[in-house]
Amino acid sequence: MLIVIPSFICLEKDQLVIKRVFGKKCIPYSCIKNAFVYDGVQNDVRYFGSNGFLGYIGVMGSTHYGKYYSYVKNPNQQIFILTEKKNYLLSCENRDMFIKDLLIHL
Repeated sequence: MLIVIPSFICLEKDQLVIKRVFGKKCIPYSCIKNAFVYDGVQNDVRYFGSNGFLGYIGVMGSTHYGKYYSYVKNPNQQIFILTEKKNYLLSCENRDMFIKDLLIHL
C-alpha cells in the first residue's frame, strides 16, 4: 500500500499528475468532467486499501459516485475528480486554489 501513497500532485500543461513513490498517474484534462470539494471519505466503503491509517489510500465506494480511487493524505483537503472512465479522490495543501486552477484548464 505504501507504494501508491502520493508524494505530490501537480497541474501540468495538459494533464493532472499524481506522483507516487513508484511511478505516477496522469489524468488528461480532456478526460476530466468535474472537480469539487468532497468531505465524505470517512463515510464511504473501503473495498481495498487503508481507511485512515496513513490516509485514505486505495479503492473506495460512494453511494453517489460509485467506485473511486483514493489518494487522500489529508482528509481536511479532499478533492473529488470525476472523469469519463474512473473517479479519483485526492488531497493537497490548498484545495480551493487547486480546484480553481484545475477548472481553468478544463
